[in-house]
Amino acid sequence: MPMIKVAVQGLGFVGSAVAIALSSLKNNGVPYFQVFGVERDDQNGKKMVGLLNEGKACFSNTDEDFTRYLHAGLNISCNLKFGTDKKIYSEAEVVVCDVGMDVKLTETYDSQEIEVMDKPFMIALEDVFSQIKPDALVIIETTLPPGMVEKRIVGFAQEIFNSRGFNAAPLIAYCYERVMPGKNYISSILNYPRTIGSADIEALNRASLFYNTFCGGKLTVLRDATSVEFAKILENSYRAMNIAFIHEWTLYAEEIGVNLFDIIQSIKVRKGTHDNIMKPGFGVGGYCLTKDSLLAQWSINNIFKLDLSLGLTLNALKVNYQMPLHTFQRLKNALKSFNGKTLLICGISYLADVGDIRNTPANQLATAVNKEGGSLIWHDPLIDVWDHPARPEKVAGLEEGLQKADAVVFCIPQKEYSQLNFQALNWDKIHLKVWGDTFDIFSDEDAEFLFGREIVPVGIGKGHWKKLYE
Repeated sequence: MPMIKVAVQGLGFVGSAVAIALSSLKNNGVPYFQVFGVERDDQNGKKMVGLLNEGKACFSNTDEDFTRYLHAGLNISCNLKFGTDKKIYSEAEVVVCDVGMDVKLTETYDSQEIEVMDKPFMIALEDVFSQIKPDALVIIETTLPPGMVEKRIVGFAQEIFNSRGFNAAPLIAYCYERVMPGKNYISSILNYPRTIGSADIEALNRASLFYNTFCGGKLTVLRDATSVEFAKILENSYRAMNIAFIHEWTLYAEEIGVNLFDIIQSIKVRKGTHDNIMKPGFGVGGYCLTKDSLLAQWSINNIFKLDLSLGLTLNALKVNYQMPLHTFQRLKNALKSFNGKTLLICGISYLADVGDIRNTPANQLATAVNKEGGSLIWHDPLIDVWDHPARPEKVAGLEEGLQKADAVVFCIPQKEYSQLNFQALNWDKIHLKVWGDTFDIFSDEDAEFLFGREIVPVGIGKGHWKKLYE
């Protein structure tokens, strides 16, 4: 049986992993798919393609399967290639679109100020529909505003088909991506449950067969693409709301001197009803939770033109955006002033074990410290460059940073921080005044050790630590 030719459009955090994961699928040792990953034909796109064809990722990640499957697809099964020529779409039987749709983030989260930058996405789709055969299946995995596929993309694609003289409707299905960068990066694509929808029965059936090659019965079919778009936005809005909800309880716990982490752990024993409650933290970053709810409100205003506001949802985004300023204030109170002081920020990625600083909450913290006259240095084992206007300096090693700083804050529980050996540090050269922990990285014993060295331990959600120094 010949391999099905699949083109994956977009080779970022989602598309590159999707292409690699698809190339790994086999039936009795024979690959299901001949996979070609496609990026824009520009300087950045050529750089990404070059790295991937050399067997290298375009970004830091901790999943060994990513590199192993990439190598196997390129050199063993030889069913994986990357390039920038959009003509490859003309050979594909299936095209999977993983091009992002960005939203311009603002501090106000005003429903009337939401700007969705959909033009690059639509240009990418134009490249596809201007090249594909009329019977090729197009599956869109990009997170979209509800209604985008059926009310805009289908008509857009049909116009292109008409201009090409095709007497056929484009076959379009929607199945939003499920990718969790980190140690289970590839596994998340192959094993997470998926939801799919299309108003076109043929497209829906063919897309269902495609995903069932790896979803293994974990595929939920909804009646149309709009319902699936809605599902993705609702899913991430729920998570963002949960984070905002726990933040105000974090403030409460800190004021009355209780350990919110212990309290939440006691609640999580109620499996199936309360075990998904969020824990306190530094803030919200990444590509999804910071913007997806805005796509819903934009859809309300611009696609369905309804007089409706997702007030609670948008307010949750605003709370989450401002969360890092609470850490800033706690550190400032303990340090008295940032003016003339140096803060070491440890962990600028938005998620542990992930080399991704898109919309990192460390940005808000760095901006606030810089505005107060403080200096910034940073450390993260998975990040090489942080392009922040304050121009914080990266330190080569954690201990070097600890020796240079007046205060330190651990924003993300990278593995190196969780395994930090206090006793092995050269305390004779460390003159910190404040030690911040935003993710329950350090224990009560660690806090007592720090306080014994006249270092104030500041723990987000750990009101009981305040009793050490109040």
